[in-house]
Amino acid sequence: MKCSIELRVGGSVGPLRVELGSIDRECHGAEDVGLRLEEAKRLLERLQEELVRRQIAEFLERRHRCARCRMLYRTRGHHAVRLRSAFGDLTLQSPRWRACPCRHAGSPASFSPLAELLPGRTTPELEHLLARWSAYGAFEA
Repeated sequence: MKCSIELRVGGSVGPLRVELGSIDRECHGAEDVGLRLEEAKRLLERLQEELVRRQIAEFLERRHRCARCRMLYRTRGHHAVRLRSAFGDLTLQSPRWRACPCRHAGSPASFSPLAELLPGRTTPELEHLLARWSAYGAFEA
């Protein structure tokens, strides 16, 4: 039996259809029933990667204009950032945008919108899990 798992996403960036993976296996015994751990991990990793990239693209599209004067920010460059999540780490391309002329005096000439969205480059869910695990570990004898 062959199963294909795909992700379909709609949104402002446009429709997306991505195959996350496939499983091609016949059932001969109990060990063949359901997902195997390595298959589930691979599928979840691909889902997380596609979902985050899509969310970041939509966030950047919404933020690409100055809120005051509606001028389009010019790109100064890109750099790679690592996002840590409960489902694994992702490497994202983070743009650096030049601020528009209407900015406040003394404010930086450029900024990174992803640094504003993810200041610690760690998802809140992972931070919560790490704090929880740390609390359990502190009381072990």
